Parts: sequence; C-alpha cells; structure tokens
Amino acid sequence: QSLGAIRLADLLRGQERWVEAAVAYANIVERYPGSDYVDAAQYLIGVCFYSIDPRTTENLGKSVEAFSVVVDTSPDSENAPDALYGLTLSTKALADTGDASWEEVVALADKLTNNYSDRPDARAQKAVNSGNLLRVLALEKLGHDVDEVIPGLRQVVASDSAEESTRVTAQLKIGNMLFGEERYAEAAPEYQALGDLFPNSDQAPLGYYQAAVSAYKHGEMLIVDDENAGAPFFAQAEELSGSALAYRDQGKVDDSLMVSINYTRGLAQSQAGRVMPAIQSLGVVTSFEGTVTDPDKLPIIEAAHIELARLNQQIGQFDVAATEYQYLAEHSTDANMQLRSYLSLADIYENQLGDRTQAIANYSMAADVGGDSDFSAQALYRAGVLLTEAAAAGEAGAVDQAIAMFESLQDRFADSPSDQVQLMVADGGVRASDLYVQTGNIDTALAKAEDARDRSVRTGDVVQKVQAQYQVANLRSRQARSLFDNTEGSANTAYKQASRESVQDYLKVAEFAEPIAQAPQNARVFVGPALYQAGVVSYAVHGPVDLPIASEVLPRFVTLSDNGHITAQDEEIQTALYYAGVTMYDLARGSEMDPTLFAASAQHLQDLVNRYPTNEDAGLWQYQVGEAFFAAQRFEEALPAYIAVPDNYPAHASAAEALYSAAACFNNVGRPDEVFGVYERLASNYPESEYAADAFISVGDARYNETIELAEDDPERIVKLKEALALYKSVLDLESASEQSKHTVLTYIEETEEALAALEYGRIETAFNAALTAIAGADATPEQTQAVLDAIGEFDALTKAYHGSESMQVALVQMGDGYVQLERWQDSIDTFSRLTAFYTDSSGIRITPPNPNLDRALRRAESQIVSITQYVRQMAGQ
Repeated sequence: QSLGAIRLADLLRGQERWVEAAVAYANIVERYPGSDYVDAAQYLIGVCFYSIDPRTTENLGKSVEAFSVVVDTSPDSENAPDALYGLTLSTKALADTGDASWEEVVALADKLTNNYSDRPDARAQKAVNSGNLLRVLALEKLGHDVDEVIPGLRQVVASDSAEESTRVTAQLKIGNMLFGEERYAEAAPEYQALGDLFPNSDQAPLGYYQAAVSAYKHGEMLIVDDENAGAPFFAQAEELSGSALAYRDQGKVDDSLMVSINYTRGLAQSQAGRVMPAIQSLGVVTSFEGTVTDPDKLPIIEAAHIELARLNQQIGQFDVAATEYQYLAEHSTDANMQLRSYLSLADIYENQLGDRTQAIANYSMAADVGGDSDFSAQALYRAGVLLTEAAAAGEAGAVDQAIAMFESLQDRFADSPSDQVQLMVADGGVRASDLYVQTGNIDTALAKAEDARDRSVRTGDVVQKVQAQYQVANLRSRQARSLFDNTEGSANTAYKQASRESVQDYLKVAEFAEPIAQAPQNARVFVGPALYQAGVVSYAVHGPVDLPIASEVLPRFVTLSDNGHITAQDEEIQTALYYAGVTMYDLARGSEMDPTLFAASAQHLQDLVNRYPTNEDAGLWQYQVGEAFFAAQRFEEALPAYIAVPDNYPAHASAAEALYSAAACFNNVGRPDEVFGVYERLASNYPESEYAADAFISVGDARYNETIELAEDDPERIVKLKEALALYKSVLDLESASEQSKHTVLTYIEETEEALAALEYGRIETAFNAALTAIAGADATPEQTQAVLDAIGEFDALTKAYHGSESMQVALVQMGDGYVQLERWQDSIDTFSRLTAFYTDSSGIRITPPNPNLDRALRRAESQIVSITQYVRQMAGQ
C-alpha cells in the first residue's frame, strides 16, 4: 500500500501537479510513519510547495516548514543537505519579497556549509556549493564588500564535486565584481582563469574577452602617468583576444561577440603601435556592418570606422581614410561627428588629394551640419576661398557660389566673439566685394518704380501710393527670383536678402492702405495679393526672421478674406492656412518646442481640413494636426487627430503612419492595452506599409508574452504561440519589410518554434514514459504496445513539424529507445540514423552539435546504432 501511495505521489509530482503531490506525500508521512520513505516524502513536500508557480508567501512558508522538519528530525539522512538547501532557497525567495531577511539566508547557507561540507557524496556537495552561491547573493544584498564576498565564490570554483556550470558562474562572478570596482588588474586574471579552468565551457571565450578588456583598461589607466607603462597590458589584451577568437571555429563566438573581441584587439594593437594588425582587426569589426544589428554593438562599429580613418590617415592611406570619413559623415547620427568627418574629408581632398571640387562640397556639408560653431565659419570661409580660385580659373557659376558662401559667413558669424572668426568674416567681406563687381548693376526698372512710389507718397493719393508700392514690391520680388542659385550647397544669400526686401515692400502696400476696411476698392485689390505674397515669400525664405512674419501675415490674409475686405481664391486660402500651420510648427521647434505654437499650428491645419475635407491633401493635413499636437505633448488631442486619418482617409499615404503614431500616443497617455488594437488594425488594413512589419512583430510579441503568465500545461499556450508564429512569419512575406525586420523576425520564429516544440515534447514525453512504464518487466499486451507506438508517432510528427529544433533531436532519441523497448531493431536503427544524418555534412563528415545536451543525444544515437547492429548480427549467428 505504501508503495502504491509513493508511486501516486511521484506521478503527480512528475506531472507538476504540485498541490496534489504535496497532499499525497503528506498522507504518506501520516499513514506510514515507519516507512523508510518518510524522510524523502517530507523533503518532497517542501519541493512541491516551493515549485508552485507563482510563488506566494503562504506556499513558501509551507516549504520552509517541510524542509525544516527534515533538517531538525533527520539531520544525518541523505535528504538532509538538499532539505537545508531547499530551506535556504525558500528563505531567499521570501527575502526577495521582504518576508525574510538576507541575514537569515546567510545564516542558513553557513549552516549548510558547516554541517555538510565534509560529506563525500556528490549530492551533498552540490547542495553545499549551491548554498554558497546563495550566500554570495545575500552578502551582495546586504552591501558587503567585494573582498568579503569573493572567498565564498572561490570555494565554489575549487569544489571538484560542484557542477561545472556552477563553478563557471562563480568564476565569472568574481571577475565581474572586480571589474565593477574598476580593479582591472585583478579582474583580468580572474576572467582568464575562467577560460583556463573550463576550456570546454560555452563561457570560456567570454572569459578570455573580458580578460582582454580588463587588461586593456588597466593599460589605459597606466598611460595617463607614463605613456610606456601600458605596453605589457596592451600586449596581454591582444593575446587574450586571440584566445577568445580561437573558439570561433567551435561555434562559441557569435557575430556580436566577434565585433567586441576584434574591436578590443584592434585598440590594443593600435596602442602598442602595431598599426597594420590593428587595421586588420578593426576591419573585421566593420565587416559585420548590417549583419550585427544589436543596439549596443552599433556604436562599437562606428568607433571602429573612426579608428580606421585615423590609422589610415596616419600611414598615408588617404583614399582609404576618405572612404571611412565619408561613411561616418553619411551614417553617423551624431551631428558633431558628421561635422568633424566632413572637415577631415575636405582637408584630405584639399591638401592631400588635390581635388578642389570635392573639398568645396565637403566644406559646404560641414557648414550645413555645424550650426553656429566656429568650425562652420571655418568651413564657409574655406569653401569661399576655393570657389574664388575656381572663379579665377573660369569655372561657371563659381562667382555666385563664392559670394553666397561669404554672405552666409557674414550673416551667420558677424557677431561671433571669436577673434579668429572675425578675421575670416572681414577677409570674406573683402573677397565678396571683389566678386560683386562681376555680377552687374541693379535693375533700372526698380529704380524707376521707386521714384514713382516716392512721388505718390508726396502727393498723398492712397490708390496711387498702393499701386506704385505694389509695383516696387513686384520688381523687387522678380529681382530676388533672378538671384536664386540652383547649385547644390548654395546658401542663396543674395536671393534671401532681396526676397526679404520685397517682403517689406509688400507689407508697405498694406500699410499705405490702412485702415483696410475703409480703403477704396481700387486700393484693396492690391492689398490681398500683397499680403499673400509677403506671407508666401517669407515662408519660402524660411529663416528665423522670416517665419514670424509669415505666421502673422498669412492668418491676417485669411481673416481679411473671411470678413470680405479682400478677395482671395480657394487655392490661396488653402496655401495660406497650410503655410501658417507649418510656419507655427517650425517656430515652435525653434522656440524650445513651445507647446503654444504647436497648438496654433494644429489649429490652422485643422481649420484647413474643416474647410476642405475632400481635398486630395486633406489626409496629409489631418495627419499634420496630429503631429503638431504630438510635438506639443498634448497626446490626448493628438490621438483623435491621428485616428481621423484612417477613419476619414483610409486610402491616404499617411493613414498607416497615423495609426503607428496613434499607438505611440496610447502608450504616452497610459493606455497601453489599446496599442495592440491599433497595431492589429495597421497590420490588417495596411500590410504593405513600412510600418506593417513593426505592427505584425508587436502583435506577435503580445501573443507570445501572453503565454508567460499561463501554466505550463495550459493548452492556450500552444494556441497563442501558434498565433505569434503566424504573425512573425507574415513579416517575411511583406515586400515593405526591411532586411533588419526580417532578420529580427527570423530569430523570433526560431525561438517560438523552439517553445512550441518544447511544449509538444513535454506533453508527448509524459505519455511516452507512462507507456514505457506499462510494458516494463512484463509481456506487453497489444494495447500497451500500441500506446508506445502512438507516442512514437506523436514524436515523429513533432520532428517533422519543428525540424531542426532541439526538441526534434531529443525526440529522435526517445523514438529510437521506444523501438528498442519494442525490439523493433531496424526501426530503432533507422530512427537513430535520422539524428546522425542531421549532423553529417555533404562530405560525410560529422558535425559537432551546438550544445552539450544535443551532443549527448547524438552520441547516444551513435552508440545505440553500434550496439543494436552488433546484437542483431549475434542473434543471426554472424
């Protein structure tokens, strides 16, 4: 009877029916107090209560109680060390939630060591070592000094009876703790010891890499005071990097780690004066451009480009250096890095390669990205000087371009406090004066119009004044347009200046007509076009002095039209409102993101949508309403504006992006539950948009994450994982999906398939083990045999559904063993051979599995094939 009760309890525990198992073990303790199994049952009660997920204070308390009984009543039993470890582990879980103290964890771990460290059996030693790791964690929580914690870790590392993974973790922890304290000289040998002591561990290359980083950092600290003191450590860093890279062929160094190792190696070689090896190592780093997309690795790749540019320039490889600087200028997101890269490029082209055109282009780019820095002034000045040389050589358009550069220099840096910049501004002014001689005289028509206007002012006739002033403004505007330079990089300074003068002339028209509501109709016919042109030209010039004018004049133009004081076309009203909205938006950006200006922008754009809801651009305007509110961080108002785009203009190009932005708003207003509904709509209605991939991935992630809270045996887990898998696979079919998105989703697909395979495997394994147990030790009935075959069939279906997964490979071993139990020798050989074939390349060479578990599975399949073949031959008399 006791044996039956034990089997029932073990079965329940094997099925992870923890509460029922705990009750069953408790019944054994109560009903069979004299049984030899009582001690184990009492221990397993604690295991069951600890294993219940999620863990609660109540259940942890019960596990503490059960483990304590074993520790107190049977301290010499074989279960006692595990029970004391279980007690320590449960107390640690309680300490995590504040229901126990970390001092208690330390005390229990010390008791475990004191009571059982002398026991020779592996089980007790494993418990002691695991307890030591908990002790280290507790001491960290209590704020103990690193040197107080490390001895416990060394004890774990030194234990021959501890599992290798435990010892590796302890050794890595020692290195990490010293590294965190910036004790790099001490951290380096500890990391190196990880690789030396455990060369077959997956963590060995990481240990050597971290050792290299530590050695390099220590060398950097030393050269602050003595430039030669770091040489031995840079050499050590290079050697340790090589040790880490040696694991690449074993599949233990992925691309991401390759980036880090080679970057450290390259820096160490560079510091040691080994330029060519450094270039080679850093070249390996940049070769992973586009392959490695980890956000924490991208800055390393960019830094490698920087170092490569510097080293190649140092050794006179100017073409190569220019290529690296060009890459940095075009791809860096750091404006300062772009500026320095363009200046370096310009310097190389001007002084080393002798390419004036390229030098000018890069100086111009530097001026564009440099803002108000002195480097921008230098770039403008050098570009102007080189363009002056080009003009002297007879290059077309060089005169106007040189003038534009010097005028931009004057406009932007006339008030600079730098003496050097002021010298460049002054010299640029002299050079510009010489260049202006080549451009001709001001249009005589403008002079005559001004004379006519002046005479009208003297006469005082309103209509004549307005008409003459409008003519002056028109001529000034035409003069400005004639000065516009289409050359790329041109600052168009003369055009802007003439345009601003024309704006003032147009505004003078309205000023002469004041009060406009009472002005003669013959005068008011000029007011509308004058105000419209003043606003549109100010918007077009778009400088800091122009935008405030546009923001005031364009709404005024619309209001005067609404009030009937001037006449305007619908197209003009649309343009005026749109430019007013965009102008307000740009002003807000230039005014420390002023939310009031953003709101004004949204108001103008919404007015535009309301007036012309059927216009082909109404969807864009509606989207920009949302953008303005979003920029003002008024997310509650941005939401309906964004949603209105797909609601009212579902076919518009901005609809998908509007949904994407609406999702961001939901997150910002604390309504994350509604984000996924938006993503589902985006994925469903706009599968070809550039945002669809993110939407599919986000919804897939949501389905995947929903499984985390579900019990292992909940069938809903499989349903949700399959939904997630389908969503991830949808990304692969999207033409709009980027290669990065597809690369990312392939990883998610692999992880999801692995999770599905593991769930299926666990379910099948339970039935398989039960079927094998039923035929053990007795002649199997046909029904029992069929049960084994049914389980094998399910395993076979799993291997086909999730080909390549770890569960597939382990399932093949289980299938082979099942056939062995049924003495179906050829079936077992065929099944084991499927696994060996999976690890055999086209040349018939055996491939090493990627991890120890799969390697053991493969070795078992290989040995079973040999054993079964020999047995069959013996049975056949061969």
